Amino acid sequence: MKNTCIIIGSVTEDQRLKIDKPIPLPPGKVQVVIEQIPESKSVSQSIWNLINKMEPRRTKESIDSQVEVIREEWGRY
Repeated sequence: MKNTCIIIGSVTEDQRLKIDKPIPLPPGKVQVVIEQIPESKSVSQSIWNLINKMEPRRTKESIDSQVEVIREEWGRY
């Protein structure tokens, strides 16, 4: 069976590979394929970008109105 894992790392100024975390495989020969990935923004910046793309937050009045409608529907049964 073939064990495969994706490890993130970076190429140093002297053209060597620096791996960010230990490799979760047993000792032995491995094959390495290098794929350059674009520089990413910080995680917190990415989270804020996602939040800003979401629909606007609901107001308290909007939520209270929906709760009231649901409660009235429940009362009918």
